[in-house]
Amino acid sequence: MNQLRQSLTQSQSADLSITKMLLRVVLVFGICYLPFLCVDIGKLISNDFSEDHNKINDFGFLSVAVNSAINFIIYCLMSSKFRAVLMGLNRNKYFACHT
Repeated sequence: MNQLRQSLTQSQSADLSITKMLLRVVLVFGICYLPFLCVDIGKLISNDFSEDHNKINDFGFLSVAVNSAINFIIYCLMSSKFRAVLMGLNRNKYFACHT
């Protein structure tokens, strides 16, 4: 795998990094939305929407918020361009507030 990575062009290496990042984002999305899927399947199997379904649904809303936070962290860790833009935005905001 290391030899393959060394033989890639700069463009191919960037594409590979983006692909890995997007796969991680999609995986986290799938995991975080799993509670909603479970509730929907439960509703299809039985029309009784019990207290357990409400708890799972509440957990689902929490996991959606966690998904957003994790995506931000993934982008920060894996994308140097994202970090550069983020730092640029922070600098511009700081100077705009203090001038």
